[in-house]
Formats: sequence, C-alpha cells, structure tokens
Amino acid sequence: MQTNVSSAKKFFYDNWLTLLIALQPLLDTLAFWTQNERGTVAGVIRLIIMLVLPIVLLISLRGERRKKLFIALCIVGGYCLLHVLNGLRVGNYMLDMLVLDTKYMARVVQMPVLALCFMAYLDGEERALQVERGLHIAAAVLIASLVISALTHTANSTYPNGIGISGWVIVTNGNSASIILTILALSSVLSTLKDKPIYLTLIFIVGSSVFLIANGTKACYFSLLLMCFCGVIMLALTWICGDRARLGRDITVASALVLVAVLSLVLYPYTPAAAEESNIEYSKATKESYYQVKYPDIRDGDCENDNTPAEEDKHADWDEYMNELYTYFIPEDMQQRFGIERIMEKYDYTDDVGTLMDVRRLKRTFARLAWDETDLATRLVGFQFYAMNTSPEDTYDLENDWAALKYYYGYLGAGLYIGFLLYVFFVFLRRLLRDFKGAVNMRNMTYSMLFVLELGLAQYSGAILRRPNASFYLAITAAMLYYENMTAQRIIKKESKK
Repeated sequence: MQTNVSSAKKFFYDNWLTLLIALQPLLDTLAFWTQNERGTVAGVIRLIIMLVLPIVLLISLRGERRKKLFIALCIVGGYCLLHVLNGLRVGNYMLDMLVLDTKYMARVVQMPVLALCFMAYLDGEERALQVERGLHIAAAVLIASLVISALTHTANSTYPNGIGISGWVIVTNGNSASIILTILALSSVLSTLKDKPIYLTLIFIVGSSVFLIANGTKACYFSLLLMCFCGVIMLALTWICGDRARLGRDITVASALVLVAVLSLVLYPYTPAAAEESNIEYSKATKESYYQVKYPDIRDGDCENDNTPAEEDKHADWDEYMNELYTYFIPEDMQQRFGIERIMEKYDYTDDVGTLMDVRRLKRTFARLAWDETDLATRLVGFQFYAMNTSPEDTYDLENDWAALKYYYGYLGAGLYIGFLLYVFFVFLRRLLRDFKGAVNMRNMTYSMLFVLELGLAQYSGAILRRPNASFYLAITAAMLYYENMTAQRIIKKESKK
C-alpha cells in the first residue's frame, strides 16, 4: 500500500504539468455544466491554481530561480495594489465594486503569474516534454468533447443563429473557445510535421482543418490558412538548414498542407464563416437601404460621411437625420451617460451604417468617453472595471484585448504586460540572430508562431489576455519559447564547460 502511494506521488511530481495542461479542456466542460449567476466551479479552481502554484514553487525552488520568481511576482503584486488603492482614492469604490474589479484583475494577471511560474519550473528537457504531452492530451480531450456534444445534440452553436459548432462552451466564452481550438489544433499539427509517422501527421492535418472550419469563426478559418502557410515555410527552413534526411516525407506533408489551403479557399463560400459573414452583410444592407430611401438627398450612395458638413452646406434634414441614426444604433443607457453629441464627436460624425453597427467599435467608443473623465493617476494604473458598466447588469466590457489593457490597467499596467511579452519575443529574436541554424528547429518555430498568433488574435478576436481558459495557453507558449531560447541554451553551455 505504501509503495503504491509512493509511486503515485512520484508520478504526480514527474507529470504534474502534463496533468495541469490536460485538465484545461475538462475545466471548460465543467464550466459549461456548472454555470450560474455567480460564476462557475471551473473559475474557482483556476483561481486556486493561480494562487497556490506560485507558493508551491517558491517553497520548492532553490537559488537564483526562486529569487527571480519572487521579484517578478512582487512586481505584479505591487502593481495590483496600486490599482486597488487608486480605486479607493477616486471615491466611488463600494464593496461590490471592489470585489468585481478584483475578480476581473485576477483573470488578467493569471497569464503573467502562470507564465513566470512555468518559466521558473522548466529547467530541463523532461519538463519541457511534459508540456508537449499535455498539449496533445488536451487536444484529444477537446476533440472528444466536441464530437460527443455534437452527437448528443448538446453542443452550443458558435453564433446565435445556429451557425458553427463550439461544443460545451458557455455562450459568452465563444471567442475564447475558438482561440483554444486554434491553439491546440495548430500545436498538434506543427509539432508532428517532422517526427511522427506520416499517416498520423496527415490525419492531424485533415482532422484539425475540419474542426477549425466547423467552428465557424473567421479567426479559426484564417488560422487554418496560416497553419498551412507556416507549415510549408517551417519544412522549407529545416531543409535549408540541413535537415534533409526525410525529404520525400517532407514533400508529401508540404503538398498536403498546400492542398488543404487551396481547398479551404475554394470552398470558403460554403463554410459557416461565410454564412455568418453573409448574415452580417444582409443586416447592414437592409438598414442602409432604409435610410437611403428616407433621406435620399443626404445619403449620396456611398453611405458614408466621415465628418459633419459645414453649417452652410448642411441639408435641412441633417440634424434630424443624424439624431435618428445615432439614437437608433447607440443604446439608450450610453446616450444617457455621455450625451448624444459627445458620442457623435467620438464617431467623427460618421453616418456609415457598418461602423455604427460594429459592437466592438461601440464598446471602444464607450471606453474612450469614460477615459476622458479620468485624471492622471487613474490613467497610470487604469480605471475600475465597473467604469464600463451603466448598471450591474449592463456592461460595455471591451472585446479587443490590447485596448482593454490600456483602459483597465493604465499606462503602467499595460506597459508592464506588454514589456513582459516583448521580453519573451526578444529572447527568441536574439537567439535567431546569433544562431539562426540552431534556432530553426520545429519546436522553436512552432511556439514562436503560436506566440505571435496568440498576440494577434488578442486584438483581432479578443478573449485571450482576459479569459483564464485561453490565457493559460499563452502562458504555456511564452514559457516554452523562453525555455527553448534561454534556459535550454544555458544548460547546454553549462554542460559543455564540464
């Protein structure tokens, strides 16, 4: 009995990171089945992990790694304290607002906290292999849940009109679900381009393509094309750098990637992403035609005026037209808070229906108007999350992550966050410039591509930096990129001196 317990402890110690990564899609499924007005069980588990893991590592690590981790975590904690203190300073920080803002901040700081922990822990190849095994298992679990949810008709669609398949995903987590699918699909395909049996690689390519297209988001669709393009480039670079042992296999895999890309482009009009795009265009055209008929002398056919005309050039119905346009598209609670004239000014008095229909643009405009009301100290550390609400139930929470960092966490918070990510990329770039051939390996190219893709999707799609289920994978990617280009190189240099 004691032997079994000891073996179980050793297995957990040697594989805890693999288990933690494999747990992530299960937590997403748990969130779907346990959601309520207070949150989810999965959210509580993720918070516990974020709080406990740094403590465990600070106790178990030794020497320089523990010191660096402690200093980095103190910087994160120090900023969080400044943000909370400023919220108390501005005078409208009630207890419920404090709880709401702190909960939201905890979701944002999860990525740097976990990334710092993983960077400190990854000090050898066996630990790096834990990450790769964990990502493969997580991908398998995610695909299994998608298939089961579809077969049992319990899957949520990606869009409200039934377009796309998200699986067991909370409706408000649709963007992050598509990003997680993208990350796991691309990591599975790109990491098997060279070293796995060719039949397995081809199955991964075809299977990932099917699931990415079925999701229905443009993020998944364009990521599929990027996967094909980057896969071919990666194979070509390894060939240029001297890895030509299995040239025939590489040509077959590259050809499969090109074929998938071509088919995806040709068949795009029949994909869920195209169907959703068509719905949006139809809605836009319908609204444009209404105003074109009602105000034919003002709307001259291009459906867009970027600025209000001079007073002497205004049509007699101009003010009536603009007021009707903006009061229709701008929610009433936002009009009451800022006034219709300030909102028109932020929109540069455009009458483009597509612009006014853009929900992301609407939320960014709300944030800009709220930002105008803040002082210098608040701009340094960000305003409260509650500043983006007009009531406890009505929020204009931003969808694009990079803009959200600036408004919620100010110049200081956004600077620290972006600086950390830039440092990780700098470590990769420095090695690439110093040792191009050494840096051009499949693992390094896979994680560098995923890293850049995740940062791009944070702006294009959002729901990465501020969604714990998605930001977890960015933390893993950043840690592996750092390990491959910094920690592993130190180990190699140390061993070469012996």
